[in-house]
Amino acid sequence: QPSGLRPSGPTSPRWTSPLRGLEGSHPNRSPFSLEELLARLTLAGFIPPEERPLALRQPAMRQLFRLFLLHARLTLSYEPRALAHRLTLLKATDLRGRAARDPTQGWRMLAAHGVEVHRLPGEHLTLLREPHVGEVARVLGECLRRAEEEGAG
Repeated sequence: QPSGLRPSGPTSPRWTSPLRGLEGSHPNRSPFSLEELLARLTLAGFIPPEERPLALRQPAMRQLFRLFLLHARLTLSYEPRALAHRLTLLKATDLRGRAARDPTQGWRMLAAHGVEVHRLPGEHLTLLREPHVGEVARVLGECLRRAEEEGAG
């Protein structure tokens, strides 16, 4: 992978800046508290300020925090590599910032045979919920059928 080329998804600097300090930390311990993480995410614009107190009162939030830390560590350690294939990207249409400007979200730099982009209604956190999940299933089904046909042909 050429130096400095990274997709603009969950490993981009905008997404990872609130998580600075997490990389390399012990898998079962966070270098910051749930409250500090929520404050960082609020300041970065990922959580509306009015939602932060509600999030802190949720009984399952501590368990979700631990799961989030595990996922965040895995995301931060992910190193994308060049692909010798065509890539299919299912992309939410309600995006802001750099991700909204680049239709391939940086993946075109890594996919040798290009990127097929399917724009889907919703945003990242709502794609797998009604009313959007039906459209995701339809597009994914079409992509899988086409891949099977191309593989058999």
